[in-house]
Amino acid sequence: MRKYRFHIISVLLLAFVIAGWCGTVAFDLIQDDQAFRHALWFIIPSLPVAVYYAWWLRAKDSKKNIFLYGLTICLMSLLFLSVLITAFKGYLIAYNYAAGSQKKVRLKGEIIEVRVPSKKRSWLSSYTLTIRQEADGKIIRLTTQNKKYYTNSYIDQEMKVGTLGYLYREK
Repeated sequence: MRKYRFHIISVLLLAFVIAGWCGTVAFDLIQDDQAFRHALWFIIPSLPVAVYYAWWLRAKDSKKNIFLYGLTICLMSLLFLSVLITAFKGYLIAYNYAAGSQKKVRLKGEIIEVRVPSKKRSWLSSYTLTIRQEADGKIIRLTTQNKKYYTNSYIDQEMKVGTLGYLYREK
């Protein structure tokens, strides 16, 4: 019975993570760095879940080598924690979009940097744009999956600011 409960909880956790990940890629442009800072508040509630799954999936024969046993649990905990933080970030982005009032704004400015993913991770294709706003000179970072933005080019986009203050543009 206990083994089946673990499998049911695992399936529910996997569904939670997939739905959260979908929130991170649902928009053309999103102020991802602010969502990540807010998602860090979920580290403490996520830590017991991450440690539990790391303990469950540890190397079974590592009890003989206590260093390997501890290292396996720490590394697996960090892996699960990063996956859970990404899921929470997606839920925060979805909440920013769906709840409360949305304010339209015009983003005008120069793209001063485009961070391109490495060739190894090209299937993830997440680009980070660093933009200096024309109006006040404030620097913001937006994440996109599009390759159409270049350094030293000008951006003029109709965008929205959601409930949590994240700037975004729908696809």
